[in-house]
Amino acid sequence: MISSNAEQLTKKNQKTYLETTIEMLPILIPYFLGFFIFHGLRSAFPLYLQFKFHFTEAQLVQIWGLISGTSLLVGGLTRVPAGITADRVGRRRTIYLGMLLYGSSILTLLFLTNIIGWIIGFAVIRISTNLIAMAGRSSVTDVNDQRAFRNGLLSSMVGVGGFLGPFFLNGLIMFFPPDYMVISLLLLIAIDFLIFNLISFIMERNYPNHETKRLLGKKESKFNWETAKIVFSRALVPSIVMFTIAGIIGGINVAVQSVYGYYRVHLTAIEIGTIAGIAVGINIIFSPISGIIAQKTNEKATILVGQAFFALCGLTLSLFGQNVIFFLIGYIFWGLAISFYYVADITRIGNVVPKEAFSVQFGLLTSLVILFQSVGSYLGSFLYTINAALPYTAIFLLGLTGVITALTVPLPKNHVIEL
Repeated sequence: MISSNAEQLTKKNQKTYLETTIEMLPILIPYFLGFFIFHGLRSAFPLYLQFKFHFTEAQLVQIWGLISGTSLLVGGLTRVPAGITADRVGRRRTIYLGMLLYGSSILTLLFLTNIIGWIIGFAVIRISTNLIAMAGRSSVTDVNDQRAFRNGLLSSMVGVGGFLGPFFLNGLIMFFPPDYMVISLLLLIAIDFLIFNLISFIMERNYPNHETKRLLGKKESKFNWETAKIVFSRALVPSIVMFTIAGIIGGINVAVQSVYGYYRVHLTAIEIGTIAGIAVGINIIFSPISGIIAQKTNEKATILVGQAFFALCGLTLSLFGQNVIFFLIGYIFWGLAISFYYVADITRIGNVVPKEAFSVQFGLLTSLVILFQSVGSYLGSFLYTINAALPYTAIFLLGLTGVITALTVPLPKNHVIEL
């Protein structure tokens, strides 16, 4: 009877998924902004350059490869510092800093209209994205309930931003002068800043039982060699391998998606934005679902499914990518790969790494992803100049490597690494 009463009390104290979503709102709002800008500009900026400066296909793929590759390199180098910033100065201040840097990067793109200005602008955008992303992921480790679902919510905001950003920004390029697309982002940043502060104020004032203040606050960050070397532990080796693979795949895609769609599939800017938005927007539906599946069943199986979708994406686009239907199907596979792989592996890392070391570990591992995205971006541009389908063939082979890794390498579960 006592045991039964205890179970009922525990059940009563557990939050519903809706309550958890409401509690996460102050984090989800800037997350949306960050990835709206990040994914929107990654899709639209190559076409912005084409429409405004009339580059050839070869010039465009080389210039964009240099811009995206360098910005990803900067992003990889600043990922861990962003995580430490979120822990030490607090997530609220880190989010403010991210918004400020987003604004300055947009002004840079607007007024420094040469390759140096574009590289600087995108490098600052990548730093801004890191600050907001690390503030969000760090907040999840400060709570003990529904971590996989919370990670899924954050990934959903990546999806919402990734769906609306490319569609909206490519649409503006189609119907208005190119600079209107850049200027509109300044207005969005101001609106998001106001909404973030309003929601935070309402939550903290009227819902004291929610954990908003703690989610936006500081936490103790153990940044030392003992903490950093956890990344080399046996439990994280599979994640290192698959994060590396996912990073190269992501970089290849960034370099060629818009250019391939425009020149080879003969899509308009808004059609490219729509397909890019659908692909990333798959996260809206499947990231929370994959988080719940990973939480309730098997993280390894969910990771395997994600890597298999990467392989299917590459195979479809390399063989049939010039057909618009198969181009769309390939990028649906892409969206499924992102939603299944990243949510499951990030959740597994959060379960095996001590709470006080998570920001450092997550920062190190995602730095690896972003650094290899930089490699992938340069590689994708190079392969495209040889044959436009080669970048997608490389994605297929890398996805297949990820599948083999997930099948053959043990993934320790429910084993917390000790400091």
